Amino acid sequence: MMLPGLAVPLVAMVIAVALTAVVRPWLAPAAAARLITLVAVSSALTIGWALLLTIFGWAISYPDVDNVAAWCTVATPGHHPVGTLVGAAALAVLVVGTVRALAAAVRFWKADAAWRGSDPVEIVASSDPIAFAVPGNGGTVVVSTGLLGRLPRDQRDALLAHEHAHVRLHHHRYVRVTRLAANSVPLLYPLDRWVKLATERWADEEAAVTVGDRQVVADALVSAATMQASSQGVLFASASHLDERVDALMSPPVTPRGLARGAIAAASVSLGVSLISSVVALHHLVAFVQHICAGN
Repeated sequence: MMLPGLAVPLVAMVIAVALTAVVRPWLAPAAAARLITLVAVSSALTIGWALLLTIFGWAISYPDVDNVAAWCTVATPGHHPVGTLVGAAALAVLVVGTVRALAAAVRFWKADAAWRGSDPVEIVASSDPIAFAVPGNGGTVVVSTGLLGRLPRDQRDALLAHEHAHVRLHHHRYVRVTRLAANSVPLLYPLDRWVKLATERWADEEAAVTVGDRQVVADALVSAATMQASSQGVLFASASHLDERVDALMSPPVTPRGLARGAIAAASVSLGVSLISSVVALHHLVAFVQHICAGN
């Protein structure tokens, strides 16, 4: 049987993800990336907190633990005893999620380590069409001779502007933080896909401003797609997103009015997630503080 302390954050997370799916098409790419990351982090932290409370509630059901931690029993979820099955399941979920998140962080570190100390632009001799950005120490843009040699100059400029935008705007933070949250809570994996698209769209818009021609950036996307580039971080996130990105570039950028609507939508979703988190966590935190103060 699912405890209310776990059911509430789970339902809130599902609602937050669903609302994000609805509002993200209205947003400018920068706003979408920030919103998606915020929802991912808020949801993961809320679920993590609920799992910790559940584990604690299970642990104090054992006399030895209860004798040691009797002073903080007010922190138990709903102040109800937690059964062994639920408590053990919560512990397993928390451990697995934490290990998965740590493993993803290690993979990110190893990927960056291969290019640490490189020049701002590294051209690799390869016939494969490769282009990606590496964060850290000013960042590095890696491109292959195979890709540069098959693009006209204006599209090469668009490609480099796109990748430099990833570095300059620290897009890796949004992508990686969301990936860590999704690895810890697999129900958040749609956000992982959406934040990748949002950062790619964001870089597309920055490249369009740099080269002064949205059509050129769209052409570069199509050219890269026809080369079937598949390297991580390449100019296009995936073939399934190509139409959406090209269509966006063929339309005017989001107007201030559109940004305002997007900001309101983003704020509404963010506020909802924050309130749910507060309901789950602060109730117990306040009771805990009051209990400690009363004992002094």
